[in-house]
Amino acid sequence: MARPQFPANNLSLASATLLGMGWGYGAITGIDQVKEIILTKVRELVQESNLNGETYPVTLNPKTELIVNVWGTEDVFYKDFGVVGKRDNFLGKTTYNIEIVGADHFDYMRGISPTSNPVWNNTVASFVTDLILYSEDKDKLQGFLDGNAYVSREGDVYVVRLPGYSI
Repeated sequence: MARPQFPANNLSLASATLLGMGWGYGAITGIDQVKEIILTKVRELVQESNLNGETYPVTLNPKTELIVNVWGTEDVFYKDFGVVGKRDNFLGKTTYNIEIVGADHFDYMRGISPTSNPVWNNTVASFVTDLILYSEDKDKLQGFLDGNAYVSREGDVYVVRLPGYSI
């Protein structure tokens, strides 16, 4: 399958697909006490916002037909906060759950990871770029996932084990 190209107007790429990769995250490192206070507050806010329910407070583009839910096993929002991970029919839409083993929150985009080595960061970011390109519609996404040697389906989750991953 030929790799899709980004359209000249990037805004049209995701009209039928919503791709989520963790949340925005500032530098929460250092003192364990402060980290625990922040973790507690984030968990409270998530419970109040009904993030895990069907009525998550967001308005989708009416053209959205597909949700691509991506997280890394080393992502602070998965590992420490527990607020990202597998979702069933998120917001009532067909949802693809994709777990990248060994990826942290900063690995999704090239060159911004203060925690990963550059080779690993580039590997994850390249996969995510391809994932975005193939997420234009369900058939392209399914073909990309099914035809990728680093992806295996484990129940309702596509697990990605890229070269160089470690647990």
